[in-house]
Amino acid sequence: MRFRVLVDRMMTGSFQSFRSPRQSDPLSPYPFVSVIEALSCFNIKGVEKGFTSEFKVWARGDRELKLAFY
Repeated sequence: MRFRVLVDRMMTGSFQSFRSPRQSDPLSPYPFVSVIEALSCFNIKGVEKGFTSEFKVWARGDRELKLAFY
């Protein structure tokens, strides 16, 4: 799976995932949730202080996915 990084809807980079979480591994969701929670808190503080804008994730096409709602 390939991921693209967009800033202000302009592509700034990309990276590829080489491994996916194992479905039978009960710890796999916890690191993901921890990282997303940290990014969410970091983004909220950045928006409050005016350093950044809201963090959004875009799927294929124009469908928007939000990892956290503010």
